[in-house]
Amino acid sequence: QLGSLSILEVLDVSDNALVGYVPGDLRWTSLTRLDVSGNRLRGAIPPLLCKVEGLNGNGEDDVSSCNRVACPAGTSNAFGFRHGVDGEECRPCHDDSPYIAQKECSTIQQQQPAAVSWKVAVQTMAKGTSEKMGVSVVHGLAIAFGALIFLVAICWLGRKRHMSRKRRRERGTLQSAYSDSQ
Repeated sequence: QLGSLSILEVLDVSDNALVGYVPGDLRWTSLTRLDVSGNRLRGAIPPLLCKVEGLNGNGEDDVSSCNRVACPAGTSNAFGFRHGVDGEECRPCHDDSPYIAQKECSTIQQQQPAAVSWKVAVQTMAKGTSEKMGVSVVHGLAIAFGALIFLVAICWLGRKRHMSRKRRRERGTLQSAYSDSQ
C-alpha cells in the first residue's frame, strides 16, 4: 500500500517501537530519505529498495548499498544506517541481535547460565556460614540441614492445619445446609 504514495519523499519512522519487516513496495515511492532506525524490525532490506537511486545517498558515488538504508542485523552505528557517502560504516555488534537499523549494540547479551556444581556450591555456603558462626564446616552443615528440616516441618504442619480448618468449614456449611433443608 505504501508503494502507491508516489509523492512520498521522506519517511522517518525512527524510534517508534515498530516490529515486522521493511515493505518492499517502498521502492515505488519517490523516497530520498528513509529512516527506520531504532525499531525492532527484522529481516533484510528488500534488495530492489537498496537500488533506488538517491535514497539515503544511494547512487551518488555510483554505489548502491543496503547499508545506506539500514544497518543489517547484528550491526549498528549512530544513525542505524550509513549516513551519506562518507558516513560511518555499520559496525559488528557480536550480540546476536535479530534487528536491523540499530543505533547501538544491545547491552543485554543472552548468555548460557554457568554450570555450577552443587557439591561446590554447598561446600562454599557451608564454609562461609560456619566461618561466620565460628564452628567447623561439618557443624555448619548440620545446623543448616536442621534449620531446613525445621522450616519444612513448619510449612507442612501449617498447610495441614489450614486444610483441616478448610474441611471443617466445608463440613459445617454442608451440615447447616442439610439441616436447613429438613
